[in-house]
Amino acid sequence: MDKEKICHEIALLSAKFELEEFKATEYPPIFSGFEDHQILYIIYHWNYEDLYKNGDRKLKQHQDRINEMKEQRKF
Repeated sequence: MDKEKICHEIALLSAKFELEEFKATEYPPIFSGFEDHQILYIIYHWNYEDLYKNGDRKLKQHQDRINEMKEQRKF
């Protein structure tokens, strides 16, 4: 699997989890006035850029975070 596809998949999954967290608690002020699909798009792009630019270290951090969130939700 190429780097772009891996970054895409992890960034999208991570963004979905972050949006779920916001819904369960509260949205950060930076997202006031945005709809959920817009917030998801913004977070996805931040995550993708971070993963793509910062390489393996960031990929590992995101993967660990996703695994932790899956365990909490018992997926």
